[in-house]
Amino acid sequence: MGGRPKGVPNKVNRELRGLILLENGHDPIQAMINIANHPDASLELKGKMNAELAQYVHAKRRTQEHSGKDGGPLEIKVIRVGRDYQP
Repeated sequence: MGGRPKGVPNKVNRELRGLILLENGHDPIQAMINIANHPDASLELKGKMNAELAQYVHAKRRTQEHSGKDGGPLEIKVIRVGRDYQP
């Protein structure tokens, strides 16, 4: 299979990244960190910055469905223990 391997940025993205990060000395991630830590930033803005930054640190959680045997309803058994238990 030919072409660029998955995950390798194309030439335009690579050049744009270099322009933003290297030539201008601007790192968007560091800018978000600075805003999140700035004492004058509102709690709402700090929350938005931290939520955005969390994507780079933690994987997003996906919804998981649980089912019983053969896709049927999930059976839950509650077993009581202790000296007050009477079967």
